[in-house]
Amino acid sequence: MAGGRPFGGEWDWARNAARLYTRRPFLEMDGQVFTFEEWSRRIDRVAGFLAAEGLTPGDRAAVLLPSGVQAAELVFAAIRAGIVLVPVNTRLRPAEVERLLSDADPRVVIAAEAFSDRLSGRGLRARVVALPAFVLGQDDDPLLGDAARSSFEPGPGQVQSLIYTSGTTGSPKGAVLTLGQHWWNAVGSFLRLGHDPRDTWLLCLPLFHVGGQAILLRAAIGGNRVMLEPRFDAGRVARSLSLGEATLVSLVPTMLQRVLDAAVEPFSPRVRVVLVGGAAVAPALLARGREAGLPLVPTYGMTETGSQMATVDPLDGNPDAGARPLYAADIDIFQPDADGVGEIRVRGPQVSPGYWAGGQLREETDWLYTGDLGQLDEEGRLRVMDRRDDLIVSGGENVYPAEVEAALLQDPRIARAAVVPVPDPEWGQVPAAAVVLAVGAVVDAEELSSALRTRLAGFKVPRFWKVVPELPETANGKVLRRNVQGWFREAGM
Repeated sequence: MAGGRPFGGEWDWARNAARLYTRRPFLEMDGQVFTFEEWSRRIDRVAGFLAAEGLTPGDRAAVLLPSGVQAAELVFAAIRAGIVLVPVNTRLRPAEVERLLSDADPRVVIAAEAFSDRLSGRGLRARVVALPAFVLGQDDDPLLGDAARSSFEPGPGQVQSLIYTSGTTGSPKGAVLTLGQHWWNAVGSFLRLGHDPRDTWLLCLPLFHVGGQAILLRAAIGGNRVMLEPRFDAGRVARSLSLGEATLVSLVPTMLQRVLDAAVEPFSPRVRVVLVGGAAVAPALLARGREAGLPLVPTYGMTETGSQMATVDPLDGNPDAGARPLYAADIDIFQPDADGVGEIRVRGPQVSPGYWAGGQLREETDWLYTGDLGQLDEEGRLRVMDRRDDLIVSGGENVYPAEVEAALLQDPRIARAAVVPVPDPEWGQVPAAAVVLAVGAVVDAEELSSALRTRLAGFKVPRFWKVVPELPETANGKVLRRNVQGWFREAGM
């Protein structure tokens, strides 16, 4: 290495990639292409900037930036400098940002001017700074400081980030993610999906989301190219997959549906894997995607597991049977009922050591209880049913919203659906559904109920209906069921 420094940075994946893959292209965005070598030099500059701001290993730095080159640089520079990143969802409102930052208590907030209005909270203690745009070739840049050439060496136990869960059912919690977790997640993914150094990831998940960061880190470990999209655009993604520009992409079901709707040309056979996760995937959507020629691979994971935890084996004879745990991952069903359905719990080196709370790490012991309901078949394949908090218990019978939504989506008049519980004096709870109709479709509640009764038991058929132009969702495409429940509550149901 330059300056006579011996190589010892196997956990500094940008530096390691520069040594191993040097002039291969790594990151591409808006016509800019950076090789692994160029990328590591940029990371030196950003690490120098972090040092100039007084940050030392272990300090927390919140990040409020759009997905782009600067946000990607910080993911790797924080590893090099030993800084803990706290990515902030750019869609949060000021009060939500204030609550998150109050819990994380970062030393600085690195923010874009466009998001300055989110930082108006009176309780904000951290300094707010802007990350300069670095230009390659300026070797005399004063920010290329001591931190870039320091003796600090990352290790597997280093906390890489503190990522707050989306909070679809409650208050967000800060999951602690380590370099070791990301490493085992990458290894597990390579072993399950195969690894080809010629692969190109199409990265259209936000970089404040664990899925976006995991793809960046996985690509650096494996020497793969990444096409970074500043935001999800269904048309651009469909074109890219049709042209065969990318061989790998990760989508949530909502994204997949929009890509299929936007597709004009057939998808290229060069596309090797389309991961689909983040929420239950309706069988009808899987069938539609496969008929269109996409190699869909359902996966299960969460923020706390660094993204993937169980993924369908593409070589399995029955790809719809369920997802198998990744290498070294352990999955179990806690307190299963007569049908084998219970709470999914997980453990393994991919799992977070715990949550950040009250200024310290609250460690989880042994199993992590996910709050998701599922069942395992006799071969250990996982089928995810729903969130425990979303389960509807009607007259003692369990109703899984995802099952009802999947049945609704079999109707070509329904484009999207969300099923939630509403109180009922006789049955305790009954299902209610908000639906988005397909373009030009006209349908009433009685027709929908009658159609569903041919596919579902009567107690699973929604008692209340609402036709809406769109469903509320998180930045990564998950439906905010609590907001949908609010609609029915406001209507007196």
